[in-house]
Amino acid sequence: MREPGGRLPTTWPARESDVPVLDVTPVNGTMRYDEGAKVGYRAWLRSSTAPAHPFGYGLGYTTWAVDRATAPTEFGPGGVVEVHAEVTNTGGRAGNTSCRSTRRARTRPSTARRGGWSATR
Repeated sequence: MREPGGRLPTTWPARESDVPVLDVTPVNGTMRYDEGAKVGYRAWLRSSTAPAHPFGYGLGYTTWAVDRATAPTEFGPGGVVEVHAEVTNTGGRAGNTSCRSTRRARTRPSTARRGGWSATR
């Protein structure tokens, strides 16, 4: 059974003035990144403004518990780290969800890096 829940593919601000980068229109075929590497979720982290609805926000017809998350302290070959967690459907209906992991660099604690996503049923 497919769950008809929805998740946002973008971040929605509470106010237009909260948007870290508002103009994303290419000029003469070139997209300028005046904010440097602080694009996407990094721009929201830099601005210290909480969005109304972050990327991935959404509702479904069931609830989930995430427990026993573990990750190694060192990177594997190619900078890969596997994060494991126990994900349990705690609701009364079938559904699906995704798990996301975030790490922070030791040398630059203000810089977060997104990990991979994995579908869960």
